Amino acid sequence: MKLNRFTKLCILFCICFFQMHLCSQCFDQASFLSNWGQNCTTEFRVAYFSPESKRMKKIYSKDLIDYQIEISKSIFSDFSIWLDVDYMTKKGRSENLHDSTRIWIVPIALGLNYNFLCYQGWNAYLGAGGNYTHLKIHDHSHYVKEHISKWDFGGTFKLGIKKIFCNGITLNIFCDYFLQKFHFSNSSHCSYQSSSSCYIERHCLNLNGLKAGIGLGYSF
Repeated sequence: MKLNRFTKLCILFCICFFQMHLCSQCFDQASFLSNWGQNCTTEFRVAYFSPESKRMKKIYSKDLIDYQIEISKSIFSDFSIWLDVDYMTKKGRSENLHDSTRIWIVPIALGLNYNFLCYQGWNAYLGAGGNYTHLKIHDHSHYVKEHISKWDFGGTFKLGIKKIFCNGITLNIFCDYFLQKFHFSNSSHCSYQSSSSCYIERHCLNLNGLKAGIGLGYSF
């Protein structure tokens, strides 16, 4: 069943509210507010993104570079909440006519990590969260719509190891699974005045895939 944008926003709000409720269970209101700036980490992360879709790989030459900024906050001894903003863009060529195309992918994600001690100061973590992703495509072709801009919901699953050094610098080695699809009507549009104004909308764009990379940051 396809959900409208309002319903999806309500679901995202409920996820945020639930995670904030977990925070409030960890501290009373006064101590939570006074300690909010503590145990926070800000990281800049870079990853290779390898989409599962063979069509994506063929059009955009396999992997994309993913630039990320992540802010995380410890809320329990073993749990942390995180907010992540990614940016990916790449040029490509259409499958048959080799027309120029460019894609932009900007996910905004919120989720929860479970952290556990690994070895010699390294901590391992598992996490999951929800995405609200902006997709933009610019095609130089007469057969598809030239500009597409769309938002939709997805998910992220995280696995990694992290170390905080004595000076507060953090090193993070991670592998994420990005779960995201965009659906289009697959309908054709044509003007009777000119055949050059005909175009076909896409049916579905599968952005599911793995991200593997490294992050550097600072822990407050």
